[in-house]
Amino acid sequence: MAPTSAGIDTSASGQDEDIVLTEEGLATLERLSDRIRAAQRQLDRLNDELRATIEELDATNDDLEARSVELQEAALRLELERHASKSERSRLTAVIESMSDGVAVLARDGSALVRNQAYADLIGADSDGRMDDENGRPLGPSETLEARASQGEEFRLVVTRPGAGGSRRWFEAVSRRVAAAGSRESTVLVIRDITDRSLRRTQDEFIATASHELRTPLAVLTGYLHLIERTADGAVGEHTRRALEHAQQLEGLIGDLLDITRLETGQMRYELEPIELGALVHEAVEAAAVLAGEQLIHFRRPGTVSLVDGDRQRILQVLRNLLDNARVHASSSGEIRVRLRRRGGWAEVAVQDDGPGIAGGDLERLFERFQRASSPTDPGLGLGLHIAREIVRGHHGTLTATSQLGRGSTFSMRLPLR
Repeated sequence: MAPTSAGIDTSASGQDEDIVLTEEGLATLERLSDRIRAAQRQLDRLNDELRATIEELDATNDDLEARSVELQEAALRLELERHASKSERSRLTAVIESMSDGVAVLARDGSALVRNQAYADLIGADSDGRMDDENGRPLGPSETLEARASQGEEFRLVVTRPGAGGSRRWFEAVSRRVAAAGSRESTVLVIRDITDRSLRRTQDEFIATASHELRTPLAVLTGYLHLIERTADGAVGEHTRRALEHAQQLEGLIGDLLDITRLETGQMRYELEPIELGALVHEAVEAAAVLAGEQLIHFRRPGTVSLVDGDRQRILQVLRNLLDNARVHASSSGEIRVRLRRRGGWAEVAVQDDGPGIAGGDLERLFERFQRASSPTDPGLGLGLHIAREIVRGHHGTLTATSQLGRGSTFSMRLPLR
């Protein structure tokens, strides 16, 4: 009888065979069990790897979420910065457009990144931007301001442009390199109209030159007149005396022109020393009294000493100017009163007259250059009070004026005490 895999034979011979088969089955089962355990371990390893992978995926997902939040925040910051940059650019553009100086930002290819209206006006659209150097020589294509600035050249120079009716305008041009966005280099070109300043400088140079040239023949003329006066034994003719007065007057005018030039060019120098102001005022009053005629100049020297640090000749020049103005412009005033007093840490000298006074509009411009009083007897250039005020300022003091029409005027000089 053929054995079966699961059956058990009842015969003796069959019994042994059944036992063998059962052992083989057990062995097979053992091998299957080993395989199952190995597969289970492999499954456990796979489960562990899967869990690790899931954990990594969870971590990666968390990281991606965090990065997504960061990117969103960065995008928000960039958007805010973009709006801020746009707003800042608008403000900067408004500032540049409001400037009277011409401003242009030029790229290396010569294109204008920024250009305000003043720049176009100063360059002059009607002349195609043609400029000359300060000597009037036309600039070539490679020498123009924009051509040189576009190449990154830094400079500060003066150029000119012909105007209507043969006139000429003067400009100062400044070029500076700047770092633009994206590390691109660009150049800022600024143009300023300095025509008035150039004309004033030319005028000051002419005044200084003419004054120096006039002093030599005038000194000779004055010397001869003084020689005639000394050798005439007091019998000097009226014409000679008037000529001498006019020469002295002309010398004073030339001195004013030289002084205004020194002030404008910063060449006015002061030799400071201790000065007893009472003695100096007394000296100025005595000199003015000789020319005052019937006018009385009243000055009572105070008992207290007023010491100041100053240039004696310059302070005396100011005092003489104030006294001469009172004498000339207030000739109807019977008395000119001079007062010296101490006010805190200051010494104040006041020159007061009872003349016609000064109108309010004239009083505001009284210390300006070339401002003359509306008086037919005024022989000056309108520089005396301007120079006097600048001299007092150079001594760290003040010079002021008060007046009322019909009630006279008062000029007050205040200097710091030692």
